[in-house]
Amino acid sequence: MRRGKISNTNFIIIIVVAIFTLISYLADQLVIRNEDGLRNLNIEYNNKKTELRSNESISLSLLSLQMRIATIVNDYVFKRNIWIKSLLLTEVDKNYQNFFTNRKLNYKWDLKHNLVQDYKYITADINSVREEFQDIILWLDDRHYEKLKDPNPFNLFHNLDYELSNDEFFSKDIKVYIDLILIKKTERDKLINSFSVENWFDVYKLTILRAEMLFKDMEYLDTYTEYFDNLALDNQTSLNNILKKQKKVSLEKNSLILISILTQIIALLALLFLFRNLLKSS
Repeated sequence: MRRGKISNTNFIIIIVVAIFTLISYLADQLVIRNEDGLRNLNIEYNNKKTELRSNESISLSLLSLQMRIATIVNDYVFKRNIWIKSLLLTEVDKNYQNFFTNRKLNYKWDLKHNLVQDYKYITADINSVREEFQDIILWLDDRHYEKLKDPNPFNLFHNLDYELSNDEFFSKDIKVYIDLILIKKTERDKLINSFSVENWFDVYKLTILRAEMLFKDMEYLDTYTEYFDNLALDNQTSLNNILKKQKKVSLEKNSLILISILTQIIALLALLFLFRNLLKSS
């Protein structure tokens, strides 16, 4: 063969080298693209995992709050009538009075004090529950508020100033009962001493109404807990789907890497044959 002229065999080998080099290049480009896709899937996976943990945490926090409220309400339900009935009995039953008087106890003061304490504690408990609940929901995205707008979470767990104009209450002045909580001890003692049996029945009624309100608002938490449980379930499903995509992309990437390596080897072997033929023909 004269110098500068390529034989048919060498020409075919050059085409083979070009084809396999091109295949190797395309495989490398697809590997890069798959790596970008895998990186995006990893980011999506981490974001979903963070969202899952957040929804699970909110759900557990709401469940814990429900259990706390149930404990508070059960405590008041258990003793709801003890103090007021005992106080009423001291007014109408002389034998009941004598039972305590003979033991030299300031029975009326203790009963009134217990009524005041229950009223103060249920008010403080509602305030505490509201703060804990708002600590949970204030960090939510706006999209959650759209789904949880009935009832509006910001309307739950408030110490309402009940209207005293109905027949359930003897006194119509709520300020008296607000003062029972807010004023200093010496002034409170004077107010306690000035209260009639009717006033004490109002205090008892307000305590029970607040406990009932707390229980009613607690029931709404089932809706919120179910909502975040469903979100967590959707997150878990999304994570499983992402994992499947990651495995598929990873398998495809590994296959492309293997193809790239094999085509490079074939191209190198073809080049060796080409060099050998050129050396023989020279």
